[in-house]
Amino acid sequence: MQIGRNGFEAMKKHNSKHLAYTLLLIALLISITGCNGSAITDEPTSMPTEVALLATEPGPTSTPRPTPTPTEAPLGQAANPIIMGFVLQPEQTTSIDAAQEIVSLIGSDTNLAVESAIYPDFLSLSTAVLSGDVDLFWLDPMEYLYLNSQGRLM
Repeated sequence: MQIGRNGFEAMKKHNSKHLAYTLLLIALLISITGCNGSAITDEPTSMPTEVALLATEPGPTSTPRPTPTPTEAPLGQAANPIIMGFVLQPEQTTSIDAAQEIVSLIGSDTNLAVESAIYPDFLSLSTAVLSGDVDLFWLDPMEYLYLNSQGRLM
């Protein structure tokens, strides 16, 4: 081997045998990939193909419009009144009348829709408060601590 001026071996000259093998390999690859053995005809067939049947099926014509999401009326309107909860026994008629009067006074002074809800015990009231059925209520200190521990009071 001869080493050239740049320190590398000199390039070999291609011989005719190497060129013949390269051309033979290229011809073989072209013949294999170019001919797949099946002839393509443009003649129509007597039976419709499955692709033709799928193409004739009708599709959706337009995108359906979204349905509007109903929004709740603002709190204090006639459709969504403020509910004030009271813990009173049925025999406490004077207290029940006073609760109704408080509700009507708050409603007339604020121009908001306010309704009262009477509960027989704190458990019933707390269940309504936790479920979001009551908006306003009076609590004793221990009742406040209980509902605050439930994460409902601010």
